[in-house]
Amino acid sequence: MKVKHNFLFILFLLPQFFFAQHAGNQNYVAINSRLHQTASRPSPIILLKTDVLMNVKSKNYTAVFNVSQVGATAEGANNLMNNRINAVKKGLLELGLAEESIHIDMISFVPVYEIEIEKKLFSKTYNEVPKGFEIQKNIHINFLKNETFENILSLCAQNEIYNLVKVDYFVEDIEKVYAKMQEKALEVIKSKKEFYQSIGIDFEKYDMVFAESRNVSTPHESYSNYQAFNSISVEAVRQKKGLKEVKKQKSVYYNPISYKKFDTVINPVINEPVVQFTLSLQMQFSPKPKEAVTKEVIKETTKYYMITPEGNFKQLKLE
Repeated sequence: MKVKHNFLFILFLLPQFFFAQHAGNQNYVAINSRLHQTASRPSPIILLKTDVLMNVKSKNYTAVFNVSQVGATAEGANNLMNNRINAVKKGLLELGLAEESIHIDMISFVPVYEIEIEKKLFSKTYNEVPKGFEIQKNIHINFLKNETFENILSLCAQNEIYNLVKVDYFVEDIEKVYAKMQEKALEVIKSKKEFYQSIGIDFEKYDMVFAESRNVSTPHESYSNYQAFNSISVEAVRQKKGLKEVKKQKSVYYNPISYKKFDTVINPVINEPVVQFTLSLQMQFSPKPKEAVTKEVIKETTKYYMITPEGNFKQLKLE
């Protein structure tokens, strides 16, 4: 019997264990709160709102690398810089990239100073003295295939270029993307209106106003910081031993927009960073004002007449 109880106890623990493995370490640094939503209070105003998200894979990328070079003279620093950049350009052309897809951006060209100590009889003086020059340039590399980026990284590393500033993602025909999202948004609004009509709402008796908002989130805006969970050895504390903590590595991970607030998500399954477009459509229906009832007012007047000696009627004008 005792073995049976232990076995059942292990079974109760297993679902929690598997959940932790499937959830990932990110749950140790971010706690998701779930709010209980209640129905809003009754109102004569009807508000129909829908939010649509669309994931779009980029077909055009631009990687930006920063290159820094120090030399004893301005000419020497510039020659060393150009040698490295020309080697990268040559390798990019061999990869099949067009020369127009490579752009060099001049960032800075400044002298470098060092400290010299001037000894005096009873003191020292620290002087800044120019010892060389530093040049910084950015290389903008446009490419079409995501697989090409690995070769670009390798080529830059071979020429001692390690500072990747950013990667920009571009989507063509953005209006076509929003047109598809608007179509989906109208389908959701139509479904919600049908629900209200099923409970007796007559939208012909309402005036409508609407608002639309758009937004876009690129991959380089969607990365979050991550650090492994810190653990402490309780046994070491009990035995009063010296406890030395290991520095946990910090990293980042792609954290796209959550789907929970959206009625519709177009292209929901993604396996790489994408450009995320959002569209919010809001329609407000207010009861039409009642028509004013107009009444015709007839003013009664009294007219006076007299009979002349000739036997005719003559109207008297009374003031």
